[in-house]
Amino acid sequence: MGPTPFDVLVKQARVLGHLETQDTLQTLSSSIFTQPVNPESGELIQFLSQPVPPEENWTEDIDRPSDQTEDRDEDISGVEPDRLTLEEGLALWREIESNPSAWPAAVRSRVLMDIWHAMARIKISKEHGFRRPFARALCDAMFIPDATDKKHISDYLASIHSSWDEMLQFKAKWLWRHCKRTIPPPEQLYPLVKEVYTTFGPLLDAKTKKPLFNSRAWKDAGNVLKAIRAGLLSDPPGIPLYFQMGVDKKHGNLPIYRCAQGTNSAEGGVHHSGRRHLPISGVSARHASSRLRDFVLMHNLVVGTLNHTGIMYKSHFDVWLLNHLQHLLEATHHLISEPQQLTGWINGDLYVPAGEKIGILPVPDSIRATADIESYHSEDGKLKHAYLAQEQGTKYAVIAIHTGEEKTLFKRLMQENLAFNRMNAGPDWKQGAKVWNREANGHNIFYKV
Repeated sequence: MGPTPFDVLVKQARVLGHLETQDTLQTLSSSIFTQPVNPESGELIQFLSQPVPPEENWTEDIDRPSDQTEDRDEDISGVEPDRLTLEEGLALWREIESNPSAWPAAVRSRVLMDIWHAMARIKISKEHGFRRPFARALCDAMFIPDATDKKHISDYLASIHSSWDEMLQFKAKWLWRHCKRTIPPPEQLYPLVKEVYTTFGPLLDAKTKKPLFNSRAWKDAGNVLKAIRAGLLSDPPGIPLYFQMGVDKKHGNLPIYRCAQGTNSAEGGVHHSGRRHLPISGVSARHASSRLRDFVLMHNLVVGTLNHTGIMYKSHFDVWLLNHLQHLLEATHHLISEPQQLTGWINGDLYVPAGEKIGILPVPDSIRATADIESYHSEDGKLKHAYLAQEQGTKYAVIAIHTGEEKTLFKRLMQENLAFNRMNAGPDWKQGAKVWNREANGHNIFYKV
């Protein structure tokens, strides 16, 4: 597999492990990386890899709202399903189930499909009357509450004259903070999800008289079922996806969990928050990079403190001031009769810098060498986009084609240069980058890779 493209820094006290024998490593490698791939896996992976446009994401507002009295169990018993639509879907799925059942016994991949993105892959109308009850039923089929946690919560709720079902209807977010949930193995998950699809898919909207699933939706649902059969949605066995962050002293000392399932925490906790922290437009690369580093510092202090201690971070974000204050307290403690100490704070000034880079990353030496890119020197600071070039470690900034001179140069090279205009073959972009970079001047033509 080759070396990893990055280094991992971790405190020695937090490293846990055990020695594997060569036979064990060989068995593990063969079970994970050499499983036979189904011929239709390419089409399935392409389906699962497609991004979901915001205008097509019908799951964005399906979370059960807190403290609202909407009916969770909408009655669908009296709704007549569309028989033609149901037969269309069942016909597609008969082909799936006609193959011999071979549920994966080993973990083929540690990279799984995010469950919320899997739900959003099925294109249905946001205006359909059964969209929300369908989404809730699908969530209940995919996420199975931990039996032990559910019992503890139910016992506590009974002591305060409440119940599991009541909290599920009105305060579901509170419930899932205290209860682990798992996505069951493929052989258990498949029939649960299929039943939800066949129940809600043919239901007609009261206004439009159209079924929840059209032909495209039935096909998408079939692809999700294929992914389930391949083990791409179930939790990997033996890997904890919930971490206890503390206990809720106000509610019977119930555990408080942090969930690591899926990618929603990364997208909601980092991507969306990062976008709000950055300016919309009209700023320099230096400004945007500084704002990004500022966001990373604040995010790491808030999230890191909560994850390590279970306590919210309640202080300012000027860590340099705290470092200096701690240094002064340590230097003067022998001069004061009752010296104070700044406990619980790790002074980063006392450690060797890790050499990590946040923001604009430098261009690796190997790429600079193959693309004929010169390195940055102090005398290059007067050129255009000098800050960007300094951060990238290049004489001129590596930036997309944007000036009139660059557009003219690109047109000429595409017409005349053999690296860009080869007969019976596409452009040789590596050689083309060398040709281009020899024309760079740092004023109106800049480096490319």
